[in-house]
Amino acid sequence: MSTPFLLAFSEALVARLLEEGEIELVKGREMRVVEWLAGRLNTAKHGQTLISLTGDALIQCDDVIELWADNARIKELVEDLRA
Repeated sequence: MSTPFLLAFSEALVARLLEEGEIELVKGREMRVVEWLAGRLNTAKHGQTLISLTGDALIQCDDVIELWADNARIKELVEDLRA
């Protein structure tokens, strides 16, 4: 289960990763990746950073074929979402 904020954040970030060619997903599974990411972010433990948790969650998702963005790139994209 996730919050509306985490779902919106995850959807925006996954869309941005796709636009930038930083991620490859199983065709038609974009929303499953969004839900997976939001769920993982919702279970973050104290001391985990949003950026490292995001990268780890995406790598662990069965619907992600390849993630080319490293943590520095994910951080850039997250910061761009705030603009």
